[in-house]
Amino acid sequence: MNLTSNKPVFSSQYLHPDVWTDESLSMVDQQVSQGSLYPHQHPNPLFAKDELQKLPAHKWMENMKFDLIHPGKISLSDFLEIIEAEAKPSPDFVKAKDEGIMKLIALDTETTGLDKTMRIIGGAPSTPSVSVGICIATSGTKGYYLPVLHNKTDGIDNYSISEIVWFLQELQKYRIIYHNASYDREILETHGVNLNTEFIDAMLIGIALGLREKYFSVGLKQLSEKLLNRKMLEIKELSGQKKFIPLNYYPATTVTVYGCSDACNTFALFE
Repeated sequence: MNLTSNKPVFSSQYLHPDVWTDESLSMVDQQVSQGSLYPHQHPNPLFAKDELQKLPAHKWMENMKFDLIHPGKISLSDFLEIIEAEAKPSPDFVKAKDEGIMKLIALDTETTGLDKTMRIIGGAPSTPSVSVGICIATSGTKGYYLPVLHNKTDGIDNYSISEIVWFLQELQKYRIIYHNASYDREILETHGVNLNTEFIDAMLIGIALGLREKYFSVGLKQLSEKLLNRKMLEIKELSGQKKFIPLNYYPATTVTVYGCSDACNTFALFE
């Protein structure tokens, strides 16, 4: 596995491996070329953790550790060693009797949208939602953000999709906590990750506990505010506009707190 390339591969994020032909890749590259639909967003210092935690609604961030992991900072193999050192063993009530101790991490994917509908582009199946970044938490207070498809107006390089797929495959030795696992796991599967079957869905736990009837929602942001007293950022706040701008048009530094909050609060809700 080559961990030195920082060039993102847009096409391979869209297509099932069976249709990775030169013709279809070229056509999808043309479809997803950046800059035509929205202007690139520039780094916004207001979304730095140090600034956000000054606000009463986000004061809870004072106790959090959010870290942007990128190719210029650390290799993915070295980052895996950090995760291994920090990850906690699964609690007894989620262990199978015949297995060893699996450690816990939370994982959330930041994508270009929520649409998983398969479409035909250039005669090949594709999905319009692709990974922009990967959020990892080793506890309810420590999170990491890994950029995959961000603009680089902040000087931060992306990991390539091949690096991220390798990294995500290495994470399959952990019991992963998701919020709405069906979405994240389907996105990961479209990237070719062979997922393990030992996972936790915090959203389904909330439904089983009757929280949907109590709060009329089991969304991550709603439950985080109700149960953790942690008000999270809304995606439209990143642009300051009333329209949705896909996250790939923002630099990684602007999205780091947004993404790390997702992973940390997923872990904290499970706890």
